[in-house]
Amino acid sequence: MAQVVDTTLLKVYLECSPGLLGPLLRVKNYCDVEQSEGLLLERKRYLELVDLYHGKGLYRNALQLLQTQGKSADSGSLHGTYATVRYLVRLPADQFDLIVEYLQWPLQNDEDWPDPTTIVSMVFADDRPAAETFPRSRVASFLHQISPALAIQYLKYVFDTWKDKTPALHDDMVAAYFDMLEEKHSDSDRLSLRVKLQQFLKSSSHYSPERALARLPDDRLFMERALVLSRLGRHEHALGLLVFSVANLALAEQYCVENISQRADIFVLLLKLLVSSPPPKDSVDQIEDKRTEIHRQYVGHLLATYPQSIPVADVLPLLPPDMAFSHDIFVYLRSQLCTLDQDVRTKNVVRSLVAAEDLHARRQLSHLQSNFVVISETRVCPQCLKRIGSGTAFAVVPDERKGQVVVHYSCWQRSRSAVSNGRDVSADDSIASPLDNKPQVEIKWA
Repeated sequence: MAQVVDTTLLKVYLECSPGLLGPLLRVKNYCDVEQSEGLLLERKRYLELVDLYHGKGLYRNALQLLQTQGKSADSGSLHGTYATVRYLVRLPADQFDLIVEYLQWPLQNDEDWPDPTTIVSMVFADDRPAAETFPRSRVASFLHQISPALAIQYLKYVFDTWKDKTPALHDDMVAAYFDMLEEKHSDSDRLSLRVKLQQFLKSSSHYSPERALARLPDDRLFMERALVLSRLGRHEHALGLLVFSVANLALAEQYCVENISQRADIFVLLLKLLVSSPPPKDSVDQIEDKRTEIHRQYVGHLLATYPQSIPVADVLPLLPPDMAFSHDIFVYLRSQLCTLDQDVRTKNVVRSLVAAEDLHARRQLSHLQSNFVVISETRVCPQCLKRIGSGTAFAVVPDERKGQVVVHYSCWQRSRSAVSNGRDVSADDSIASPLDNKPQVEIKWA
């Protein structure tokens, strides 16, 4: 009965008030799908038909209708990709396969709005709960097939907004950058891409350096290779690339500053490369002489700038005999001598303090060793006048007349109870608590 009523109501609205079709079909209804579909198609009420399909869960039918009308030149407001994209945003997360299937056409259509980057922002890089629950690796793979730039856009949103640290996604990001660099770009665009890739290689600690190194070409992208090698701890190889392949000593210096926490002798590695590494086989003598001169000048700069990070014992064997004694080397050696002198002075002060502390400890020991009591077989307790044997518990307490007395522990407890209860005790019975006055004495058995 409900189906008959709703279908009849749809027919009435078609004839009398088409504006009420939308409110009827966008809520739960019992319209007969086959009959209503024919009526709406006959009257070209495509938007209302999409609402009917959506309410009945016929998402594929709705998308097929939108795609057909989008490619038709005389479909009015449904022409183009926007209607399809807008409908894809409405679909729940469990329709991911359907979304990917019908999103290919809008993404590959650059002539219409929205453009691919806007589509990615609307469908995937969005704060909708459905967008966050999409399988991210599959989204990245799908977008990468369309364009690596779209994959980079999506993954950047995933890392910045959702703080995703999945290693596979970070590997996908590196691969997308590499594939983009393989495409043709202007020099400025290519430089911008390389800067972004270098920043990602520095900032991310979740990608696999082994996989990234396998993707890198051997004859270019030396800066990127150096960054990946630093992740693997191969600092000497990375510095060699910066010194000879990139030929940028300032970058090599910056590399040492950034990685000194990982390897304390990293500046020594750089100095070794600058003064003793063999030149390339195809170098010209004049060019090599000029480079050697520049390298040696930079050695002096490094020594004068980072003297605390370069031990003199490691540096002196590296310097070639014919290297000029420059002002920078003088500054470095003076700094090292001042440091050594300060170390000697500090050690002398520490040695004097230790000696004084040792003397004080010996005096304390001597004083403690001189303070003792002797327990003999004839020693009796002044409280109970009984002998204090070796198997008896006793206490050593101070006394005003005798200095120290030895009493049975039970007698000492009784004396404490008498004092605490306010009873008057004799001078011989006045015993202070060893817990209040803790005499440090040595017990000697005679």
